[in-house]
Amino acid sequence: MDRLSNDLPANGFDNFTERPAWRKQLRHVEQLLHRSGLDTVSLAKEINDEYEKCANRERPQFLDALFHIAVHTEEHNMFMCRFAVLLMEFLKNRFGSLEVQSQPFTLKPLSANAKHELSYLCTELIRAESRAVEGSNTQEELRISLTNVMHGLFKLLKQYVRVGVERFSSQREFIKMRALSNGARYASVTTRMSARIDLAGGWTDTPPITFGHANGVVNMAIKVGGEKPVKCTVTKVFHSEKEALILTSVQTEREKLTIESIPGLKMFSADPDRFGSLILSSIQATGLITTGMTTLRQLFDALFPHEHVMEVHVATSSLLPQGSGLGTSSILSACFLCSLAKIMNKEIDRQTIAATVLQAEQILTTGGGWQDQVGALYPGIKYSSYENGSLNVDVLHITDQLQQEIEQRLVLVYTGKTRLAANVLHKVVYKFVVGRSEFIQHIVDIANTATLVRNALLSNKFPVKESSRYNALKSTMAENAFPPDVKCLIEDLQSRNIIEAGWMCGAGGGGFACVWLSITPGARKLLDSAVHLWNNEAHTYSVQIDEEPMEFFLTAATL
Repeated sequence: MDRLSNDLPANGFDNFTERPAWRKQLRHVEQLLHRSGLDTVSLAKEINDEYEKCANRERPQFLDALFHIAVHTEEHNMFMCRFAVLLMEFLKNRFGSLEVQSQPFTLKPLSANAKHELSYLCTELIRAESRAVEGSNTQEELRISLTNVMHGLFKLLKQYVRVGVERFSSQREFIKMRALSNGARYASVTTRMSARIDLAGGWTDTPPITFGHANGVVNMAIKVGGEKPVKCTVTKVFHSEKEALILTSVQTEREKLTIESIPGLKMFSADPDRFGSLILSSIQATGLITTGMTTLRQLFDALFPHEHVMEVHVATSSLLPQGSGLGTSSILSACFLCSLAKIMNKEIDRQTIAATVLQAEQILTTGGGWQDQVGALYPGIKYSSYENGSLNVDVLHITDQLQQEIEQRLVLVYTGKTRLAANVLHKVVYKFVVGRSEFIQHIVDIANTATLVRNALLSNKFPVKESSRYNALKSTMAENAFPPDVKCLIEDLQSRNIIEAGWMCGAGGGGFACVWLSITPGARKLLDSAVHLWNNEAHTYSVQIDEEPMEFFLTAATL
């Protein structure tokens, strides 16, 4: 971090001649921030109490010293996440001491560089507090300044998470995937991929949780109603008047985006509400766009060095609604990257694709974890975990008898209650970094439940109770992860002995629920009738475990 004032030595606290109580406390804060499970809320309250005791002339020095805690640890991303949250919680206490109410103002980042941005935010906060002490700022103006800094710190938190993901992904770079030597050239590649059902462990795959705590997920690749629901086609066009990247939605012809420059690609890739942003962020995550690249001609030459491609068309489709809880967005990114790798004649490395999707979601600013793409990239049922910089995937080989039972008794119910995971994810990540002990324990319990689910499956038993337990734990992590009306439906179906259990799909509670049918004769027909009466827009779907979750359709190029 840049020096914020000349009052502090560059090597921290050791050379101070004056040692008021708050200097000793801040040295202790620096030590605490290195510990996982730190209760940041309580610590921020203590810091604010000490700040309130300071004489007015001491307050800028206090803040300067607080910010310099990060001087020697700015490369430690989990530390910096905790530090950003500590500052936000400190500001919440400051808001409590201000009587004036105001609307929040958005502060645009000054720089993409996290180090410079933190320095800027700290300087802004010191300036605002100093003006308030001098009487040149009203409380209303102070509150506006503090709110702006709060917004900037939240963006900075996401940036620290992104940097952590980039470090993880750097071990598996798309551009380094091996080129095949068969000399094949394709004009078009279509990839179809399965959806995934999570049976346990969701949230533990989400950065920064997965980088600093217990983790493990059990999920399975599935066909929905006999279909692989996610599809992406990448096509090369050689004859055109100008270079263009053209994105279209198969379902909705109105959804179309034409990109004609690298700056335009980058601008749209960070806007998750815009059609095509997921594909654009996925392109950025490949590492194919190098420093100084400004034109699509440069990008197309990097993609296809032996062909003069003028346009690249990307057409996407999904049979599932957005917010389904079946991992659609991450799987669509993986589907595109598989098509891109194939049309570039590269060998598909599933670990690299999974890491690239994870990085794409950080570029998109939606966040996200690794379990969705792993669920559709690897066959059947698997237990996945992250450890020491590596993603480990263990495909669970279940008996034919258990697979048949799953496909007969596990049913998907589309509830119509779709949710966007990104809207829930940022709150959960914040809660994790805040470090309340009960929340950290929920993470441990979810990871432990995934182990129990894996063991049950390997013992030839479907984990009904364990998956129900996972559903309960998800509900403690995110508000309304189990919508009240869906919960009432599940309880009604259980009371009528139509199902043994039911749970929502997706860590945040998506549009689909899973139910495990009872052995009551005609249970499936009773389920269909009950669901239709509950909501005539709801539907049920059979589940097939997909042992070949990726399917490719190739069109050879005409030479």
